[in-house]
Amino acid sequence: MNWTAPEYDDADWLGRGPGLLAVEDSPAVGPRNTVLPPAFGTRIPRTYYFRTHFGLAGNPAGVSLTFSNYVDDAAVFYLNGVEVYRLRMPPPPEVILNSTLADGFACADSPRSGDANIECPDVFTLGPEHLTSLVEGDNVLAVEVHNYTDGSLDIVFGTALFLHTPALQAPRLNVWREGEVTTLFWNGTGFTLEQATLLGEDADWSEVPGPITRSPVVVPNTHTAFYRLRR
Repeated sequence: MNWTAPEYDDADWLGRGPGLLAVEDSPAVGPRNTVLPPAFGTRIPRTYYFRTHFGLAGNPAGVSLTFSNYVDDAAVFYLNGVEVYRLRMPPPPEVILNSTLADGFACADSPRSGDANIECPDVFTLGPEHLTSLVEGDNVLAVEVHNYTDGSLDIVFGTALFLHTPALQAPRLNVWREGEVTTLFWNGTGFTLEQATLLGEDADWSEVPGPITRSPVVVPNTHTAFYRLRR
């Protein structure tokens, strides 16, 4: 089943809960806000599946996402049905199945090896080249978490997303007058040229007929006019 797809119906899943989601008894792991079944001490499933929605306001072009995670033991991340990252899982092109075991575990080089504790979060950043499935509006993050051994007694998952937007380069509007015409040109894209006959509080700005969204543009010198760019 295509459980990573945005349109997948997860109404019969176990329900919502805040992170960390866990079957765990280690005091080094927390906060354990949502207890998963079965109870600790019982052999648990090899793999757990999670889905959540998040909104993105504005154009996703150039956006990067940083994922800060606590994962015991490993995970595969999907964005709107597209795989975007593997954490301690066999690399592509191996197909990940429910039966696939992790090839590593959390905090491997620390005194709390094997526990997803606050001393060693799993942090990674995905740039625009890895986020081609990111869209404006509603997005679905789906994650499958796998255990390192078949007889494991614990599992932990929690993630936080941090959005990085590209710095906006302010455009420079240039004017070149020659004879009866004026040429206006600017750097950057995504701007619309506007005009007014007055400045100040009484200025009535309107789009130059077109509208004009690409540089350069030639306008006649028939009257006094002021120009500006609007994103």
